[in-house]
Amino acid sequence: MFPLLFSFLLATVFLSPETPVSPPAITNAPYDQRIAGIASDGLDFLAIWLDSRSGLPPDYRVTSPSPVYVAKLDANGRSLNPFGTKIIDAAYTAALVRTDAGYVVLWSGEASEVDWMPLDDDGVPTAPPAKMADGYLAAASSNGKTIFLLHGEYSDPGFASIYDLHGTLLTGTNLNLTNGSWRIAKPLVMPDGDYALIVEMWNCPGAVACTVTATLLNVSESGSVTTKPLQALSQDSQSAAAIGNGRLMLAWMSDDTTGTKTVSFRLFDLAGNPLTDETTVVLTNDTESISGAFPTSVGWDGENFLVAWQWPSAADEQSGDVRAIRVTPEGIAIDGAPTILSPTLGTAPLFATNGATTLVEWDTPFDGTANIDVRAVTTFDRLNDTATQTLPQAAALQTEAQLAGDLAVWREGDSAPAILAARFGEPPVTVSRANGLDQEAPAVAESRDQYLVVWRDPSRILAKRLDSSGHVIDASPIVISQVQSLNSGFLPAADTIGAASDGSDFLVIWPDLYDNLFGARISASGAVLDPSPITISQSPNGTAGSPRIIWNGSQYIVAWTADPSCKICLSPPGPPVSQIFIARMTTDGKIASSQKVWNGGYGSRIGLARGTNGLMLSWPVAGGDGAACIHAMALANDGTPVSSAQTLACTDNSLGWPPQFPDFDLAWDGSSFVAAWTLIANGSATVKAMRVSNAGAPLDADPFDVAPEGSASFGAALATGNAGATIVYDRIAYEPQYGGVSRLFTRVLLRSVPGRRRALR
Repeated sequence: MFPLLFSFLLATVFLSPETPVSPPAITNAPYDQRIAGIASDGLDFLAIWLDSRSGLPPDYRVTSPSPVYVAKLDANGRSLNPFGTKIIDAAYTAALVRTDAGYVVLWSGEASEVDWMPLDDDGVPTAPPAKMADGYLAAASSNGKTIFLLHGEYSDPGFASIYDLHGTLLTGTNLNLTNGSWRIAKPLVMPDGDYALIVEMWNCPGAVACTVTATLLNVSESGSVTTKPLQALSQDSQSAAAIGNGRLMLAWMSDDTTGTKTVSFRLFDLAGNPLTDETTVVLTNDTESISGAFPTSVGWDGENFLVAWQWPSAADEQSGDVRAIRVTPEGIAIDGAPTILSPTLGTAPLFATNGATTLVEWDTPFDGTANIDVRAVTTFDRLNDTATQTLPQAAALQTEAQLAGDLAVWREGDSAPAILAARFGEPPVTVSRANGLDQEAPAVAESRDQYLVVWRDPSRILAKRLDSSGHVIDASPIVISQVQSLNSGFLPAADTIGAASDGSDFLVIWPDLYDNLFGARISASGAVLDPSPITISQSPNGTAGSPRIIWNGSQYIVAWTADPSCKICLSPPGPPVSQIFIARMTTDGKIASSQKVWNGGYGSRIGLARGTNGLMLSWPVAGGDGAACIHAMALANDGTPVSSAQTLACTDNSLGWPPQFPDFDLAWDGSSFVAAWTLIANGSATVKAMRVSNAGAPLDADPFDVAPEGSASFGAALATGNAGATIVYDRIAYEPQYGGVSRLFTRVLLRSVPGRRRALR
């Protein structure tokens, strides 16, 4: 009976319930949000946007479409559901129109088709999604009674179709656009209910240079199309238009071959006849070519037009601002100097009106993370004295967790994150607040009576001590290294610092920009004992990464990967490309020995843990045979191998890059080792784990899931706990309090093999 019970307990995985590491702090939603449409029901507004907040971090990311979110805004532009609501799982492009029957959202995803779905005034779907048309959605509009759709091939959306409010095709026509004529502004609704497009028509007669003309295309509900040339443009131009007071305002930004940038406008009647001459708003001789990548936009508030544009800086196309000027219906520019809508570079805004209030809405994709900004004005005259509101919000992003004992450390935030820490069950503390720098790669070590939290910014390795209760001791960071301590950029950022303690002092190791691996000891009082870092490995061994440290009771055991392949290869060359080294270091910072223990296929992460009978080294590797496998190797207490590598588990590696195992960690649970990694498959990520014997053999027939079934999870970190192995991982959290962002959760893999008990007589 007892052997059967022992086998049952060994084979059964006991995971404690999932617990959040910290309560949510609400902030701007992370990653990119791109405005896709805004409309009004005559009272309030509805906005939709493409939102990547629930996407995986860059190390795990596979290119994919983004979810579409919706939010209702009041007449003052305030969001009535600040988190927004996801209504579509995946789309590359989307549009929103208002009809006499309500709102309609349209989109294109992985399939080459345009789908649509009606929404009520709160943005709640009132019917399931349905296919409307073939091809890729380029733009949509509505006169209230019909829906106008511009669609076609991704690079040539040249079909104009008109549907009734039930989704029945009324008419469709091929616009027969010339090659290159795909830069098309949002469709206009003419006073008679017909639709119009501003198309930049290209004419390239043989070897003669191309000419470009902004052309008005009128599309009637019967499907007939008439054209009217409006304005000659340079090849690198994008235009936009709006209708107001019976007139058509055309605006465009041009960039000619000499580097001269201009923003210009011109007024026409609704038949396309010019009413004014061309007016140039701004001109610069900046030689940085924009190649037509920055379109303008035009709005109408019932009194005046607003011409808005993106203005990149002279230094690059990633910085700049968003500007606008008011123009009268007679074509007179009111403003001598433009209004700065956004101090950072963003898209040209979209406009919507309820008859009394106009919303001006744009996003800022070049500002590290794209948020959506809104100003609500009764007239454009109020733009300068109206505050900008930002949407959407969500719980703060949490990533790159590491563990030591019962303390977790992580990055909190998006483009400029803070470093936070928390003991389980206690409120978090801020180790280093967000300061505009990219703080990353947190690591933590535990001594007898304190913790050391280490992280890096763009040019330094920094640390702070925390007492045994998890409170920060140091007001200012300990500067361990002031050299450029970043790795080459070809290793995952979250895995470039290792830390451990001998019970009193600490050892920190990191790779530098030139492939060396350095270390420094930090005393219990916070002094850097090695101001000139200890050299552990030099560049001839290859790019150093995934540093791991274990204190074995008398020495530090240091393990790391070294990749001798070229650093600029677009894909890893054939094996062997990765090596694993182990070194012993004394408490006075001397390297006692160093040896290569493995040489094989591509792998950049390792795990190192200490058990009761020795150490265990484990790592994932992508082999050349189409399989990605997890290996383990038992080590003696001094780090020397006592057995050859054994295979724990394998999966298909045919998907290529990113690797199927982008992270890895290992810990002792009190009776066996536990390995955990993220499996990338089918565009998603799942934290897997497996128990490993003292000899390096798998104790589970197959890896098991750590996070709840069906959830996207990644980035597990492990530590030995009182009841087993503590696992902290990221999960995309769709609970209402989080809003669909990456948050940290913890579970305990309970010790499966019972301890020895005294025999009963």
